Amino acid sequence: MKKLFVFIAVFGSMTVVHAQPLLEKGAGLINAGIGVVPGVGGNVSYDYGLIDYWGPGLFTVGGYASVSAYDERYDGNSYRRDRKYFLSPRATYRYSLKSRLEVFGSLMTGLLVKDGKFEVEATFSVGVMGGCRFFVTDNIGFFAEGGIHLDATCFNGGISFAF
Repeated sequence: MKKLFVFIAVFGSMTVVHAQPLLEKGAGLINAGIGVVPGVGGNVSYDYGLIDYWGPGLFTVGGYASVSAYDERYDGNSYRRDRKYFLSPRATYRYSLKSRLEVFGSLMTGLLVKDGKFEVEATFSVGVMGGCRFFVTDNIGFFAEGGIHLDATCFNGGISFAF
């Protein structure tokens, strides 16, 4: 009976310890991911906890950068793949559903550069993203997000590092 009581006390205290949100005001988070639409590419983003508990969640600011091969065209002789680059500041609202699971929504506004074989086109772009993140430990987690900016949708997934 004594062992059962100790087990319940230890298990119960573990769930209480991790009930707080993992990111607080002043903390940072780096995401590194792979995008699958449009084309295959990579992305990196940074979030900094700015306003703690804005409503029931946390407001963060940071940046977002991505590159992807987005279009395969026939130019008369062969197929070619163009590239797309997106660089933007990012504002995110994060809400913890469980002790290690959170959902988030982001607003981005930045520069979208389409780099073709013979032309480069740069445009101003506004985008929104939404996703979820699950922390395996207090500092490492996995995320999945999807969104749209200008004329392109994007789906990303990868790893997150909190510090």
